[in-house]
Amino acid sequence: MDAVERVRAWLADRDVVEDDGVWLARGEVLSADEVAHEWARELLEEPYLNPYARLLLGFGLLDLLDAYPVTVEIRRALDPSLTGEFWANYRLRLEAPKPPEAILESLWTDLFVDEDTAPEAFAEVLGNDLRLLHTPGELRRARRVLTISAPVPWTAKDRAYRYAATRPDLRPALPREWEGPPEQP
Repeated sequence: MDAVERVRAWLADRDVVEDDGVWLARGEVLSADEVAHEWARELLEEPYLNPYARLLLGFGLLDLLDAYPVTVEIRRALDPSLTGEFWANYRLRLEAPKPPEAILESLWTDLFVDEDTAPEAFAEVLGNDLRLLHTPGELRRARRVLTISAPVPWTAKDRAYRYAATRPDLRPALPREWEGPPEQP
């Protein structure tokens, strides 16, 4: 049973089911965001699960709902030893053909605007080096990341932006307001 199926079973045990694209909880219709708000924290605090299993189920819930509140709870519950796994899961979803709206929102509204998290987040989701990205999924991820990277401090994105500007397949993803590096005094 994959993570999404396990999450569906966990939710069903709590009388929360999806029926023809509509979420029902005890007969009440809920949006994906409402399901996330109500159940993500509880799922990620299950005492019988180890931290790795919690992380996998958290991403299973994210895959099921594509709801921003799930990303908040995943980060809140993240065991520090699983940071690499966390970033690998973000990269994987950023490479998917369907845009991962919740992850993009998480980057734009949380991780890229916080000067304490922006440099690491930008480097990790970009893959740490644009020169190593060649597959269609990797390039899709890089374009998505570059497109929303305006809030990232210049010092964290300078090298990546300069390189992306030399690549016809990446240059269009640079934020429109970017005209090149800032003037040096």
